[in-house]
Amino acid sequence: PLGGFDGDWGALNGDNEIGWVESDWTSVGNFNFSENAIAVTVSWYDTATFVQLETDIFFNGEYFSWYTDTDDSGSESQFVGHIALHELGHAFSLTDLYDSVDSTRTMYGYGGFRNEDTTLHPGDVAALEYAYPIPEPMTIMFFALAGLFFRKKAGFSPQ
Repeated sequence: PLGGFDGDWGALNGDNEIGWVESDWTSVGNFNFSENAIAVTVSWYDTATFVQLETDIFFNGEYFSWYTDTDDSGSESQFVGHIALHELGHAFSLTDLYDSVDSTRTMYGYGGFRNEDTTLHPGDVAALEYAYPIPEPMTIMFFALAGLFFRKKAGFSPQ
C-alpha cells in the first residue's frame, strides 16, 4: 500500500523513496552528498545474501534547477526525464561510465551532454540484459511443459 512520506530520508526504512531535496542537500542521511551531484541513488543490500533491500533516489533541488518541458532545452537546468532514467539505472545496479567513448550512453556519469535523452542507449540495454538475463522462448516453453508433466505425475488436477 502507498503511504505518506515518513520523513526518514536516507535510511533503511522499508520504503523505496524518490524525491527532491530543496535544502540541506549535503546532510541528507549523513551521506555528505557533494553540492556538484545532480542526483544520487542509494541502495542497501543484505550483507549475507547480496539481495537488494531498498533504494532511495535523491534529486538535488538545492544546487540545481530542473525542467520537464523539452522546449526548455536551452537553459542551464537539468532535464528530469534524463536524470531520472540515469538514476533508475543505478537502482538496477548499473554504474556510472566516465570514458568519453561512453558520452552518449544513459549511464555516462556527467550530466548536461544529452539534456533530453530519455531512451536507453543500446549499450545500457545490453548491460541490463547481462545483469538480468531473460530465458529464450524455447527454454520458457520447456519449463512450462515440464511443470505440466510434474503436476500430472503428482496427481494435481485443475478445478
